Amino acid sequence: MPDRVEKNFLIFRLTYRSMRSSLFGFIDYYLNYLVTILDDFCLNYHQTEKSEFGKNSSRAFFRILGVRRG
Repeated sequence: MPDRVEKNFLIFRLTYRSMRSSLFGFIDYYLNYLVTILDDFCLNYHQTEKSEFGKNSSRAFFRILGVRRG
């Protein structure tokens, strides 16, 4: 009996771990996608204004946040 319970718990743990990692992977992928679009938009907007600070500000902002860009 304890062997069966232990096996079921192990299956539950592995299933939960894979579901959790796939969910966070999904969120991480779309967050990176959104950040890349926002970063490109900010960069293009600031380039049209010919602002040297603006060209690098969005990249520096996301680098400070520690967000990876895909």
